[in-house]
Amino acid sequence: MMALSYDLELEYMTRCYLRSRFNGYHDTCRLLSNGRNAGQNIAGQNLKNYSMKLVKKFINDWYEEIKYLQPDVIDSFRLLEENEKTDEDSEIAHFTALVWAESNKVGCARLYTKDPRKLKYMYDESFRQTLLCNYGITILEGSIAEVNAITRPVYQRGKPCSQCPENFKCNTKYPALCGEIESVPTDPPYDFDAKKVPKKGGKRRGDNTVQNSKKGLEKLDEREYFEPHFCRKASATIGQRRHSFTFHLKTRPKKTLSNNFPEFGRLSTMRG
Repeated sequence: MMALSYDLELEYMTRCYLRSRFNGYHDTCRLLSNGRNAGQNIAGQNLKNYSMKLVKKFINDWYEEIKYLQPDVIDSFRLLEENEKTDEDSEIAHFTALVWAESNKVGCARLYTKDPRKLKYMYDESFRQTLLCNYGITILEGSIAEVNAITRPVYQRGKPCSQCPENFKCNTKYPALCGEIESVPTDPPYDFDAKKVPKKGGKRRGDNTVQNSKKGLEKLDEREYFEPHFCRKASATIGQRRHSFTFHLKTRPKKTLSNNFPEFGRLSTMRG
């Protein structure tokens, strides 16, 4: 399983979608510059809350879907059958995207919409507050590499960090993962409102982004766009959830996980 680093291309894709065609559901066009499709997680709530605490809740909610996971899905990804769902929240794709072993990049964006109904969102009030994260694979040349690809393994069972791609070593901080985590980018956000590329010596795109100095928000029409630094901070939380499968072994009854997922016992070094 690869360590996860924050990526500006994926950030750009999520911001672009939220600023344009977002309707309360997933983006159908997520093609990366390397020709691969990005995986995507989306979370929403009917409230106005600018805190990072809510972002962490969204991410943890994605991870909590582990309780619905069927053992065979690990080796060959599929969606749950109707008879396998125990309640209306029985989904697994957010969790599997979060821990998909081959993905090594993530980029996110955040949005507040004052009146989703007015903008004809698919789920009306559910997405006043939205977090959208895209996951990308920029390694494994020549392989079938796509997040949540049907019949592909979520991760390889066995000893942690024993099947790293060529030229990748075990992570120094998270020895169960492959590769090092790159520093979170500090580049200014891409300025979607810039009419042309600035001349040499002028401002870079993003330097003149309209924002509220207190909240880091850009207000346009019915929506408020969070400046990317909010989501770049969130990448640490995503990494911690990804780096730790043992969290649930400690907090849930043994019969819930250890019997269904014996291989989780071999992942005890994955601590975030």
